Amino acid sequence: MKTIMIVEHGERCPEDAAALLRAHGYGVELSGAAAAIGSEPDPVRTGEPVDLQPLCRDIHLSPHAMLVVRASDGTVLAGNQAGAELTGYSRDTMIGRNILGPVFFLNPEFWTRAFQRLEAEGEVRDLETRLLRNDGLVAFVLASLRNVEIDGTPCHVITIRERVPGASGGAMEGCGGFPDAALESLPAEDGDFNRDDVGRLIDFQALQDLMNSFFKVTRIGMAITDVKGNVQVATGWQDICTRFHRVHPETLAKCLESDIRLSQEVGHGETLYKCKNGMWDMATPLIIGGRHMANIFLGQFFFEDEVPDYGFFRDQAEAFGFDVEEYLAAVDRVPRWSRELVRNVMEFYRKLAVMISRLSIGTIQLSQALAEQKRVSEELRQANLVVENSPVVLFRWRAREGWPVEFVSANVTQFGYTREELLSGAVPFSSLVHPDDLERVSSEVAEYTSAGVDQFQQEYRIVTKGGEVRRIDDRTVIERDTQGRVTHYQGIVIDSTERSQAEGALREGEKRLRSIFRAAPIGIGVVRDRVLLEVNHRLCEMTGYTREQMIGESARMLYPDREEFERVGRDKYLQIGEKGTGTVETRWQRKDGAVIDILLSSTPVDTADLSKGVTFTALDITERKRTEEALRESEEKFRMLAETTPTAIFLYQGEMIVYANPATERLFGYSNEELLRMRFWDWAHDDFCETVRMNGLARQRQGAVPGRYESRFVTKNGEDRWLVVSAGPIEYRGAPAGVVSFLDITESKKSEELLRASLAEKVVLLKEVHHRVKNNLQIICSLLDLQSESMEVEDSRRFVRESRNRITSMALVHEKLYQSENYASINFAEYLDSLTRHLLSTLVKDPALITLTLDIGDFALGVDEAIPCGLIVNELVSNSLKHAFSPGGKGEISIRFRSEEHGWASLTVADTGPGLPPGLDIRNTATLGLQLVVLLAQQLRGTVEMGEKGAVFTIRFKTAAR
Repeated sequence: MKTIMIVEHGERCPEDAAALLRAHGYGVELSGAAAAIGSEPDPVRTGEPVDLQPLCRDIHLSPHAMLVVRASDGTVLAGNQAGAELTGYSRDTMIGRNILGPVFFLNPEFWTRAFQRLEAEGEVRDLETRLLRNDGLVAFVLASLRNVEIDGTPCHVITIRERVPGASGGAMEGCGGFPDAALESLPAEDGDFNRDDVGRLIDFQALQDLMNSFFKVTRIGMAITDVKGNVQVATGWQDICTRFHRVHPETLAKCLESDIRLSQEVGHGETLYKCKNGMWDMATPLIIGGRHMANIFLGQFFFEDEVPDYGFFRDQAEAFGFDVEEYLAAVDRVPRWSRELVRNVMEFYRKLAVMISRLSIGTIQLSQALAEQKRVSEELRQANLVVENSPVVLFRWRAREGWPVEFVSANVTQFGYTREELLSGAVPFSSLVHPDDLERVSSEVAEYTSAGVDQFQQEYRIVTKGGEVRRIDDRTVIERDTQGRVTHYQGIVIDSTERSQAEGALREGEKRLRSIFRAAPIGIGVVRDRVLLEVNHRLCEMTGYTREQMIGESARMLYPDREEFERVGRDKYLQIGEKGTGTVETRWQRKDGAVIDILLSSTPVDTADLSKGVTFTALDITERKRTEEALRESEEKFRMLAETTPTAIFLYQGEMIVYANPATERLFGYSNEELLRMRFWDWAHDDFCETVRMNGLARQRQGAVPGRYESRFVTKNGEDRWLVVSAGPIEYRGAPAGVVSFLDITESKKSEELLRASLAEKVVLLKEVHHRVKNNLQIICSLLDLQSESMEVEDSRRFVRESRNRITSMALVHEKLYQSENYASINFAEYLDSLTRHLLSTLVKDPALITLTLDIGDFALGVDEAIPCGLIVNELVSNSLKHAFSPGGKGEISIRFRSEEHGWASLTVADTGPGLPPGLDIRNTATLGLQLVVLLAQQLRGTVEMGEKGAVFTIRFKTAAR
């Protein structure tokens, strides 16, 4: 085990050495004197113990002064040797005491601001302040603060670095003075500067360094304060000031009050003054440029021929809570000087003030010279930048053959050459001139030279090094010697190629504009002071005047009266002043007296100068105004109709209702405000809501949707209503919309339901009637069958059977009606098919021998037509079956029904038998059958016709057949 002995010496205290060794991993014990020093308890240390071991290495190895301060009360917990050397206080003196105690700063409010910034930002770097050392000297320092937590205790680590003269805002290194940046900010010697400029006129850090040295030699302190009492330079501060007067707020206020009063009085010359705290101060003014800017103080002393008023000082100590003995001891340490010494020192300070004043004036003069030099340099730099970055190339040619180049600006590279190529003499300027222009240019130069002019201008072409032809504008100045001989030419050569191209394009543009001006479909003109300078053809057509009649005349000629002329001018020029353009609607009077509506738009040729003229366009809106008026009247009529009609009408756009008439409000029970907040399907019944929504949206897209349909809606009070919705697409305020009207059919729906129920009852009753009629007729047929069976006479039996067949034909009608859904008519084809098959089965032993052809079509006959037609067919088919064919022979019967013009119908029954006997009159026969045919045709209000071949009967009658 090695033992290391640390011997205390002046350069490093034992605690620092021990901390350094511990930081490098050594175990260290202090013994003897060192242990005693290190272990001695500090009677003023407060708070809980804090483990500082983690920070020891950083603190003790740092070349800068470092302090660790407890955040809660400002107590110094640790410090390094660099801090002791900077402040002049030992580490024992600093540790355990408040930061503002031994380490006294000339502006203690600095710590308040510093801690506020530290709390807000977490770290503060390089705050400038001044430190009053233990030896009475003042150091300009930079303080940096950061937050740390040590053993759970919030602390501040403060690093203090002495500000080296000449750095940042300080003096020039080694000798004092201002850096260039500071000189630039100085006011002019004859300028308007004030007392706040004192910090820019005097290098206080350099003065502080000088007066620190002076104090070390003479032990005589001094201070320089501005006229507000702020201390700028100070040495030799007394204990009574640093430990008492400038620590307690009330005595500090006395100090400041005394400084300010002394500053006010010293403006009239040197002043001797006893301060509010009972000691002498003496001051001489510091005058710069005729202004009282600051004061040099010799302060806090007693004259050696006077006795201090100890009673005053004892009372002051007791009044402000100072330790009386320590305070009186501090009074005893205040220096006693002879009056002669004070006069000599003040004489030195007066001369120092004169020297500072002269130096300050010199500094101002230097700043002026530097500023002027910088201004000239900047102007030259800017001029070079302008030239180098402009299309203007500067030349100076010797007045010799080929014009050798003696000077050319660096931007000649735009022609492809370097300065060196042209200045070498190998490339004379004449070689740049286009060969086709060289002779003309040379001739013009010779003419201008011989004419004695000093300057001239030429335009010609040059050829760049790359072979590109460029057009230039050459402004040349001729140089002559004292004998008048031409020695040089100075030329400003401007590449005008793009300008020439632009001018050509401009000329083409002007041609196009004039073409547009002439062909424009609207009136165009130019006025100046409302006098017509130019008009186009369309304007002449609109007004009826010729161009010659209008040019040079006042625009008043176009207006029906002066009031309208003045109104337009007032409104139009007001708009031009506000927006740069003006648009008004007005009325013009044509040459023939007709008044037309005009939309007049005007814009000045130059918005900054209306005297250059105003261009205007005139659009004839007479037809548009008429259309607008007609539309307005139409809208008014629609609104009047919509507002007074009992039919509910509303407009919708997108999803929302945009207009609803009073009838809509009454129908649904909503107010107009409520309706305008609703979507157009909000009032639809749940069963119809989606249909209404889809139809309404599709209608705005011009979709294929019904324009009229029935739907259910719900009123505000919950009542269901049946409505007929009639809707169509429109355009409303420039966008697709829909217009809808409602017809309330709720009561009709209710009546319809009642009617439908009643009809159903009647249908049942009618069905029952047909059923019962059919049954009764069947009973009659059965009775006739029974009766015929009991008859022995064949003719009688035949008559009974014929009657039965007739009754069967009628019964068949009622059967068809009973089976049909339509109780007013029957399908005639189905009816005849059933009827004829019944006849075949009853009258023919072998129905297969007879061919029955029906050509009826799809007709429905009413009961009043079906029964007579059925009886006619029954009679005619029965006659054919009985008389037309021989027993056992074959035959054909055809029945045809046709609809004819004007509501007539024809029923034709024919057979292939031998036909009727010659001369037969069907209207006068002995048998009942044909008589019934004629009677039934008359009942139908029709006619009976017979064909010539076979038995062909055609009955024509008016019918309602469908």
